[in-house]
Amino acid sequence: MNKKNTETITDKTELILYSLVSSLRNTQNDKNVYVCTMLLLYLLIKSDINVDYTYSDILSGKIDKDETVVNAAKQYITEDIWNDFRDLRTRYSKENLIEALLSDKTNYLTRYEDFTTPESLINLSLKLLKIKGRVADICCGTGNFLVAAAKSEKAGSLSGYEIDTNSWLIAYLRKKIVGENMQIVLGDVFSILNTNDKFDVIFSEYPWHLHSYTDVMEKYWAYLSNTYFFSKKASSDWLFNLLIVNLLSETGKAVAIMPSGNMVNQSDLEIRKYFAENEYIETIIQLPPKMHSYTAIRTCLVVFSHKNKSTHFVDASATFKKGRRLNEFTEENITSIIQAVKKDSEISCTANREEIKEKDYSLDPARYLAKPLEYSNSVLFKSIIKKISRGAPITAAKLDEITSGKKTPFRYLSVANMTDGLISDDLLYLTNIEPSLEKYCVKNNSLVMSKFSYPYKIVVAKVSAGTKLLMNSNLYLIELDESKANPYYVKSFLESEDGDASLKLITAGTALASLGVSDLLGIVVPLPSLEVQNRIAEKYIEKENTVKELKKKLASAISDLSQVFKSEDISKC
Repeated sequence: MNKKNTETITDKTELILYSLVSSLRNTQNDKNVYVCTMLLLYLLIKSDINVDYTYSDILSGKIDKDETVVNAAKQYITEDIWNDFRDLRTRYSKENLIEALLSDKTNYLTRYEDFTTPESLINLSLKLLKIKGRVADICCGTGNFLVAAAKSEKAGSLSGYEIDTNSWLIAYLRKKIVGENMQIVLGDVFSILNTNDKFDVIFSEYPWHLHSYTDVMEKYWAYLSNTYFFSKKASSDWLFNLLIVNLLSETGKAVAIMPSGNMVNQSDLEIRKYFAENEYIETIIQLPPKMHSYTAIRTCLVVFSHKNKSTHFVDASATFKKGRRLNEFTEENITSIIQAVKKDSEISCTANREEIKEKDYSLDPARYLAKPLEYSNSVLFKSIIKKISRGAPITAAKLDEITSGKKTPFRYLSVANMTDGLISDDLLYLTNIEPSLEKYCVKNNSLVMSKFSYPYKIVVAKVSAGTKLLMNSNLYLIELDESKANPYYVKSFLESEDGDASLKLITAGTALASLGVSDLLGIVVPLPSLEVQNRIAEKYIEKENTVKELKKKLASAISDLSQVFKSEDISKC
């Protein structure tokens, strides 16, 4: 924001934040800028407007004797910084400064947004939770949810738990302004289990996809696996969820925001089954894309409580207001979502435990809301497949070793060689294919399909006699029973709107979309007579040949561009 922009700002909170942040960014990293901004605001709020406090007064505790505040001032604020900004106390009212300290206007502090929950997500959570009694925020970050929850007259005590020191400090400063019924605890949240505390309301947007457990998490998992006989370690996200339900009172309710991939991945199936069979899951809401600035992965909001005989599934992925940078919920959006939770609608439905079991404990709302394909002659994909397998697990070093600079009968196929539904001509030549790798070679007329990254790539492989085509491990080789299904017909279906919807429905993964074999085998494929299939296949091949010719013309035209300059003898001009 430049000087002209600042002159047009009428919101005093924005002016205060901008004046602090823009100056501090010249001297400190982004994380320290946020902490320093909040600390300065707190000290200005606590200052007596009639006293001109010096930097020494801060360090001696004349503004606030709290050792946490004094030590933080020593760490983050210099005498020059204090002298530059202490006049803000006289330029703005105390109320303006408090509003800035408690504000969620993180668009001025965007690089610290991974420690905050978007305001509209907090608003939706508050409507779902109906704040009352003892309230906790597990991994509270900078305390935005607690600040919002504190406005409820029915809130009793509020407790925040955070392991990051800087985030904890900001939440602690906000707590000192909000009131005495709030505590902010610094430390590993799994240590709460040692206190036997129970809460009526819990909110959590914990850190996602931790690559390893902390020591306290390891001990907790050891206890759980011994007690409930889990055979496979759960993702950190579901371990946080276990913590949440164990801290929840019998009549309590909790909200957690987590990656959608954990609702369908195979590695968390056992723990999802445990949650479903123990009736912990009340509602799952698929959230819109781009709600968070720091990630593009799909996320969902889960409501936990006790004794849920059924679960509400809501797909709110298209219910949002599109922003320039991020999407958000309006009040109208939130009302629509709450109504969808209460009553089944076009974007919501209810499933009992048996229905969830039938879907192998997949908890993706889309799998419950999807309308079945209306074909009278549908079959499961697996019924027309002879064999499905992955490609060769060959290392880059090994590939380099067997790559040939000359033409040979041996070629190598990777995802990058599949474009516009065709296999490109520039495949690597190999010196040889070892006998142990021959099982990974593509058979003529087989389907080859990418395992990762939606939309998935699909080709019908044409392998000429005397040629061997080794396939990359990121690809599926699908050998069809051609007495039942024409490969080009199947490809045309998978690339159609219905087929694409079927594949999208079974897509798992968070940061990287992927297809699992069991899910792929379970999709429904319409299967008319071979006569009809062959007619569709002929039309598809005709269009595919047109694409090939157009690609050749395009390549030729692009090549000709480099010769245009020499088409005229400019020396005579």
